[in-house]
Amino acid sequence: MNNDKYVLDMRARQDSNDAMFKPKNDITKVLIKSGYEPISYFFPKNRFQKFIEFQRLIHKINRINYGIFVYQYPIASNFIGVNILDRLSHKNVKIIGIIHDVESLRFSNGNETFVNNELGILKKFDGLIVHSFPMLNWLKNKGITSPMATLGLFDYLNCQPMLNISSYEKSVVYAGNLIKANFLTNLNIRTKIFVLGPHPSNRYPKNVVYLGEYPSKNITNHLRGSFGLVWDSDSFDKGRSTYKEYNKYNCPYKLSMYLSSGLPIIVWKESALASFVRKNNIGLVLSSLTEIDKSLSSISENQYMSMVNNAQIIGNKIRNGEFIMVALKNILRKV
Repeated sequence: MNNDKYVLDMRARQDSNDAMFKPKNDITKVLIKSGYEPISYFFPKNRFQKFIEFQRLIHKINRINYGIFVYQYPIASNFIGVNILDRLSHKNVKIIGIIHDVESLRFSNGNETFVNNELGILKKFDGLIVHSFPMLNWLKNKGITSPMATLGLFDYLNCQPMLNISSYEKSVVYAGNLIKANFLTNLNIRTKIFVLGPHPSNRYPKNVVYLGEYPSKNITNHLRGSFGLVWDSDSFDKGRSTYKEYNKYNCPYKLSMYLSSGLPIIVWKESALASFVRKNNIGLVLSSLTEIDKSLSSISENQYMSMVNNAQIIGNKIRNGEFIMVALKNILRKV
């Protein structure tokens, strides 16, 4: 291979409504535009196709002898992932990991073996791009010594026009996998909430309006409401949950989806992005969803339109892939 910059391109052969591949595909597209060569792997359905696709991938990896290799972590197969990392580690290649999720923060439930196995993989990288400073500090405390840089926000390539918001309607939209939104079934507030995504509940309060499920490529066409809700939790109040605790470290992709459409957002006050929302005046920071009625009523039309303007400024950066390029530039200075 004649190039010296590569990006691992993992994708499905069909579009997925839950946007499982879009975060990684968007980063790949931004890097390709910046001169990175994609090393593609399509997730096959049967065992024979898996074998053939794996052989194709390894052939491409074996031809890389030097340069920069960007790996988007995690991938669906630890076997494939470790195989790639081990082969590249013996070459003159700087391996940069872009972390989409730290599974130990989501699913370990105190299982030290699980945590140590993941840390063993992360230690194979020469540099890591992580979501936030809380995630960076957690990894440092767990023994990760390689250089790290923070991403801040995921980019969201959006070919749809931004929402035309001309007035304040005091409503909310929640878009995403509704398995993680059971709180909507018991949330006793007056504010209208529009809901989009797979796996809806069979029962919602009267103020919750289900709008359907749409492919990730055009879901932003169907967003309605004044604020995009970023609230991954089993509860709406102050109770602990796995999803909610993870928000202390991660940058939810749905947040970028809302902002790429110019929509202000609502986040939990203990989330990793609460300070970013406050600093840039792009939405509301709440301790509980029971505060929504009061919080929305306290905002004037002018205050809301100022948030819309700021959300559009950040949204244009997200649409242009600016966050990943800045983070990549920062980490390459360190490795």
